[in-house]
Amino acid sequence: MRGEYRYSVTYARYDRRGGALPPYVLQSDSELLGFMREIGVEISDAASTLGDLKLTGHASLHNVGLTNEQLRKYGLEEMGVLESVISYLST
Repeated sequence: MRGEYRYSVTYARYDRRGGALPPYVLQSDSELLGFMREIGVEISDAASTLGDLKLTGHASLHNVGLTNEQLRKYGLEEMGVLESVISYLST
């Protein structure tokens, strides 16, 4: 539907080399703002990020640390090689 946004959030850890990271998909502005509040993003930063997303189509939040529990809750843990291949093939 026109005017509705869907957001895909990924998380890159600073303390690891990286790897395939699954996205966490949110279906609305309010879901995205709620997610950012849950992970400790200040409301002014969350609003600014949402504005950037609507203007440019992408945004990054730096220096956001998530606990292992939060990574599991949102499905943002690094995927293994097999999971990565399966995820790629299913798209």
